Amino acid sequence: MAKQEKKSQTANITQIKAGVEIPKEMSAWIDANHGFLKKPGFKIKDIKDIEGSITYRQVNSWEKYGLIKPERVGSEKGWRLFSFCDIVSILLIKNLKEFGLSSTKIKVTIDHLQNEKKYKNKDITSIDLNILFTLSGKEVGLLIFEKSNPVIAPIEVLFEIFKTINIWRYKYIYIPFSSYITQILDAGGLKLDYGGNYNPPFIDPRLRNLIELIKNKDYREIRVYTQDGGIKRIGALSSISGEFSENDVLDSVNKNDYQKIELIKKDGKIVSISREESIKP
Repeated sequence: MAKQEKKSQTANITQIKAGVEIPKEMSAWIDANHGFLKKPGFKIKDIKDIEGSITYRQVNSWEKYGLIKPERVGSEKGWRLFSFCDIVSILLIKNLKEFGLSSTKIKVTIDHLQNEKKYKNKDITSIDLNILFTLSGKEVGLLIFEKSNPVIAPIEVLFEIFKTINIWRYKYIYIPFSSYITQILDAGGLKLDYGGNYNPPFIDPRLRNLIELIKNKDYREIRVYTQDGGIKRIGALSSISGEFSENDVLDSVNKNDYQKIELIKKDGKIVSISREESIKP
């Protein structure tokens, strides 16, 4: 019975992930920028600038066990150089160690993320793709199951997994994967050789304008007409109304989870857009 449940779980996850479509414009951006992820150029001191609690002994141990595979300069005993993807893996390894996972389980997880290839370009692995998803503005999560392969995907995909399978019947750990990329970028100091964050050109210009108005706080009031027929309002002075905030509005925009949004600018002009208008075929 347990084996049957595991097969059902894996099948459901695979089915959902296979249904994820990447817009053509975003796919082109991924193809153009994935190369920097595997480019070695960072030393241990760069990693310690990002996460000061990481020690040389830990890095040596993880390399010896095969959890990380930095490049050596000149010879087998030369300077170690790490890629952006290596740094993300190191932060993940440290986190999983703190959760109490064994080195064997961590290696299985890391190996899967670095070898699973779901994207059309087979040079891009699951961990590469989801780093790029994060840089594109998506929030990515990682589910590590006790007896199944890990699943890494944007939050909206994970929500579908939660709705489709009885997730509470399985032992798992949830990791906010995007937080590692944010931690690296917030530390500064690393020169990243890629074409900048993705700015989706397929978003309706009116929707992009509305997002900018919200971020610049150029409004008196925002009204969000929700899918269930409700109305949520935010006033400029509070930036929040009850449990609803500016971030919730932006989240609704990103997920197309609204019927209509109206924004009353400071000059009294009204900017509005419906869900049907914002989605192009």
